[in-house]
Amino acid sequence: MTLPPLPIRTRAYDGEGVDSYAHRAAARNYTTVKDTEDWLRRLGVLHGKDRRDPARKQAWRQLGALHDTAFTAPDILGGDWVTERELCHRCAPTVAYTTFLPRPRPEDAPDTWKADMTTEPPTVDHLSAPARGRLPGVGRVCLRHRRWIDGPQVDVTGRRDILRAERRYRQVLAPRHVLFDSPVMREAAQVAAVSADPSRVADLQQTTSVPMSAVLYPEQVAFALLMGSPAFLRMVGRTGPRPDLVTLIDTVIEQTVPVTADAQPYRARSRLLAFANGLDRIVWNARAKDAEPDDGAYNVLRLLDESD
Repeated sequence: MTLPPLPIRTRAYDGEGVDSYAHRAAARNYTTVKDTEDWLRRLGVLHGKDRRDPARKQAWRQLGALHDTAFTAPDILGGDWVTERELCHRCAPTVAYTTFLPRPRPEDAPDTWKADMTTEPPTVDHLSAPARGRLPGVGRVCLRHRRWIDGPQVDVTGRRDILRAERRYRQVLAPRHVLFDSPVMREAAQVAAVSADPSRVADLQQTTSVPMSAVLYPEQVAFALLMGSPAFLRMVGRTGPRPDLVTLIDTVIEQTVPVTADAQPYRARSRLLAFANGLDRIVWNARAKDAEPDDGAYNVLRLLDESD
């Protein structure tokens, strides 16, 4: 069954999910998602209330006259869940809409009371909720509008190091399906945090009004590039001393961690070596069992297989 589009068309933003779009489209047409989907169930288009039902996505594509590629962002990529998050507020601006309320019934109204349909009903003005979606190829910055989009959204136009880190993420890590919140990115964020100079981070937060996670983003991406690099992963599982691994880690730390009085690069070195040792144990246990290593907690060894 082909559904006619809603009277007021609503654009779907890149990567936007069906839940987010349905709420915006329903609000623009002075209705609700519940009422619209109840109507679809009465028509037999929907047969349940499963929000992941492919028929539901197809129904909202038809109601919005959208392309078949709408709502097709993957749920899982590279073994990690693709997180749904708020889209850039400049790419997907919020819009104002009006909700009509039922006409109030007086307390002393007789049973035969009927609402006066000649007067305007009461209304409430709203702002639509921020659009949400999945963008697996995007890190934590919208390069088009130069905005930090992970958490409180702020302008980072003047922070070239943050923009440069986002470009490196998209060029190297995103094509390998390393998501912005994947285990290796979370571990890299911890490495960046423990090695940073607290006073430098606080000063940058105060002068630029960006969150700490944004200040440390260049270091986070640099450490994630190291932890997912073939040169690093090929040294995992070796027995005996590994001076090449220590040299590689020290080189990246020297290039990444700003040299200040209170910087703690030795903590980054300790954390990275602990990460490598954790992978060692996984590889050695797998060899003892004559099985493939399963690093589900890190999901990073797959990057070595993809680079071969």
